[in-house]
Formats: sequence, structure tokens, C-alpha cells
Amino acid sequence: MNFVESKEAGDLCEKMVAQYLIALDDTIGLERSQWRFYEWDIIRYLKDKQETYEVKSDRKSEHTWNFCIEFMNTKQNELSGIFKSQAEYVIYYADKKWWKANRIELILKLLSEEKHDVRDGWNENSRMYIFPVDRLPDFFTETLDIPTIE
Repeated sequence: MNFVESKEAGDLCEKMVAQYLIALDDTIGLERSQWRFYEWDIIRYLKDKQETYEVKSDRKSEHTWNFCIEFMNTKQNELSGIFKSQAEYVIYYADKKWWKANRIELILKLLSEEKHDVRDGWNENSRMYIFPVDRLPDFFTETLDIPTIE
């Protein structure tokens, strides 16, 4: 998958999550980030508070039987993905399911686990942690009723 295809896939995932969140009864508003923005992808407004979300996907997981979570941009030598985001929650598409977790709890779990560190992305500019898909429930607290991506 090249950069343009990856960006389009990410935009599709964010759009699907936004549609899911706006349909929830207690949602009074929603905003999607419109540019390269590391604080959050989606902000959901509720009556007394707001929630922020980082949306990620690993669409290869159903074929590889693994899921990857990016943590470093080696080209820029800085944290990336959920490690750079400031969102409260992560919604992650892997193994044909949508998963949700508190971002800080997910990071702490990732850091506490024995893991493999791999390189991937365009010109191998990303470093990621890789785990078998049967471990998804160990990292994410719930699944969401969002349609699968074909």
C-alpha cells in the first residue's frame, strides 16, 4: 500500500467511526481533524464533556494473523501513532473488528508486554510493535458495532 492508498484507507476508517459516534444517543456534536494533526482524529461533544479519539487500522491483520501498532517515525526520529496522539481513546480496526481502548491504558499495556519490534511503512520509516491477532482482547477493552471494511 502506497502513501495515497494508506491515506485514503485512514480517511475511510475515520469517516466510519465518525458515523458510528454521531449516531450514539448522547452525542450532541462531532468534529473531525481536517489536516495532519497529532492531538486527535475525532472529537465527540456530549452534554457535560467531550471525548477525543485516535483512529487506527491494520487491514492486513486478517491475512497475516498479526496486528501492528506504530510507535516511531524513524525518518523524523520521533514518536508517532497512538504514542504521539493526545486522544483519550483509540479505536482500532483489525481482524475485521473495531476495537476500543483508553489510549494511556493501551500504551501502558503495550510497554509492559514482551513484544517484537518491526519496521514497515514507506521505505521502512515506521517502527511498530507486533502481536498475534488472538491477543487483541488483551489490549482493547471493547468491540464496537461498526460495519467491517471490505
